[in-house]
Amino acid sequence: MAAEGAAVEVACRVLNVSVSGCYARRNRAPSQRSIRHAWLTELIRKIHNDSRQVYGAKRVHAELTLGHGIKVGHGAVELLMQRANISGLFGTTTISSCPERRDGPRCCRASIRARRT
Repeated sequence: MAAEGAAVEVACRVLNVSVSGCYARRNRAPSQRSIRHAWLTELIRKIHNDSRQVYGAKRVHAELTLGHGIKVGHGAVELLMQRANISGLFGTTTISSCPERRDGPRCCRASIRARRT
């Protein structure tokens, strides 16, 4: 509120915080959490760009935990991706199940073409 032009005293009274606490926060060093979040956000951005901006929160989380050995929760990855305006591609690619599929999806297509002719 003070950054928007309101007096610091008025803003502190509205937010129910002390004026001295407001000024102390301005000069305080960043917390360990904010430093870690900044570091993780840059790492998430790198992983996302390396995946050609395909990976969503689940895959980025898997890459962080399994690929890089970093302990981080899935919710934290989601939160940081939302804050950084990073999102994966929507939708999933699925291959229809076919009991005859031995060689991948070509088997199904080949058998469908064979039945039509």
